[in-house]
Amino acid sequence: APGVDIHSTIDGVGYGVKDGTSMATPQVTGALAVFWDSNPDLTGQEVVDLLKQSVRPIPALDGKVSTGGTLDFGEFMSLG
Repeated sequence: APGVDIHSTIDGVGYGVKDGTSMATPQVTGALAVFWDSNPDLTGQEVVDLLKQSVRPIPALDGKVSTGGTLDFGEFMSLG
């Protein structure tokens, strides 16, 4: 899940824009936590499957990330 142009804190500097999986991981993890909290009876695998099902495809990511797209939190939450 690549993160691009994510506003974040930068050690010793303050704030700035960063890119990379380190920027996307907290967003995906947060989405999983919110979704699972709303759907506690689902298994971990079911939650991951629904997350992957809800991804918004982005042609430039096809073949670069396992889902070929990006997190669509609204779509993900609508599946719960």
